Amino acid sequence: MFRSDYLRFAPQILVASLFALYTPAALAESVWDCFSPAQTNGSSLLKASGDLNTAEGVVDVSGNKQKAIYYLNGIDERWDFGFKHQFSLGIQPDGSGYYYDFSGAEQGEKVEPSQTYSCKRQTQEKIRANVELQPQDEKNTALNKSELLLKANEDPSFKVKLDRAYSEAGEFYADREIELKNIQKEAVVLLKSLQDGKHSDTVKRQIQRDIEELNDKFVEKREQLSTAVDAAAVRRANRMLRNEAPN
Repeated sequence: MFRSDYLRFAPQILVASLFALYTPAALAESVWDCFSPAQTNGSSLLKASGDLNTAEGVVDVSGNKQKAIYYLNGIDERWDFGFKHQFSLGIQPDGSGYYYDFSGAEQGEKVEPSQTYSCKRQTQEKIRANVELQPQDEKNTALNKSELLLKANEDPSFKVKLDRAYSEAGEFYADREIELKNIQKEAVVLLKSLQDGKHSDTVKRQIQRDIEELNDKFVEKREQLSTAVDAAAVRRANRMLRNEAPN
């Protein structure tokens, strides 16, 4: 695997495409238990989970959980995590798992997997069963965005917590915010070029079309980002409420 192909381009390009792939009727969550290649039973070495609806994932190694960007790369599932997403876990449909460490790699350098795994996907029934194990009152009392905003208006102390939830969610999707800013910069460059009056009418029309396409792209990705941040913040805020609830 090349560092440039996997680490730099995949998160920016593929994570943004998840919203087109997600269908509400499908179960978005994927959970894998990974073992050493020679291991046939016992405890797993690591667990990887991800949600296509939000592109959020978790890599859990013996209880040490790390947040990850989760996405599909073709038919393979990927988790990029760590500082600057320099570590990656890939799992193929047959359960073959590969761990890559790009921390010391140069741009364009090919990196071989430092660890391999034999992974088993948890069945949909097991995933659903884990959800069902939550206390019934916990599932029933989860608040949606509107309800959380209303509670924040009524409770100043909770407003601080909701603001923190949104701030943390925004930090998780910082890469997409940077992508939006880059689209804006590109549009500004084209607009300045259009305004200098040195182009033929044909070139001006092409520049105008390019600006319109960038604007449409910006609006689409901004809506995707807003949806993802809302979903992540709502989950965080509800976790805060559950943690504070009296036993």
